[in-house]
Amino acid sequence: MEKSDFMDKLGTKIEFRTGDKSTSLELIEIKDLKPLSEEARTELNSRSHMVNAGIKVRKNPFSLIFLGPANNTLPATTYQATCGGLGELELFISAYYSDPKGIYYHATFS
Repeated sequence: MEKSDFMDKLGTKIEFRTGDKSTSLELIEIKDLKPLSEEARTELNSRSHMVNAGIKVRKNPFSLIFLGPANNTLPATTYQATCGGLGELELFISAYYSDPKGIYYHATFS
């Protein structure tokens, strides 16, 4: 998944499910993250556990920021997310802030 895959989803509700529980969160922001240097990415991508798992460090990391209801804090875990034209995704989200508007969560793509 790339940042561009989510751009047209800004302002929409995405359903997060785990087991028989479901909660809708609004995608409110997509943040660029500071990328690693080319040397650091090459080093990490060459490590055997990364190669064996088929994982590569992204050149352009980003985070999705979601807003959920103030009365229902979701635990940090991997959820099945239904995201419009993207279909079903597995996303790890965790809460990181709350205010009167609700609870803020992020999913990081690094």
